[in-house]
Amino acid sequence: GTFADFDVNQKLYKSGKKFIQYEKVISYFTLDGHSTRDANADAYFDVMKENFGTFWEKVGRLYIAQFTWRKQLLSILKLRN
Repeated sequence: GTFADFDVNQKLYKSGKKFIQYEKVISYFTLDGHSTRDANADAYFDVMKENFGTFWEKVGRLYIAQFTWRKQLLSILKLRN
């Protein structure tokens, strides 16, 4: 599924596995992609909680939320000008 690669990558990171860097882009992650839509956010953070615990799950939620807050703040400031 959508979150399987995210889960596997986190588990590989935790186990200290090394990665090979390729010059050619095979795939990419974006903060506005399918896995970060509101409907999917809980599953994304459930993976973080399972792999790293509640503290890092909350840090992840705050990190993603600040993008929304910043976007909303900029919209408000633009309306005032």
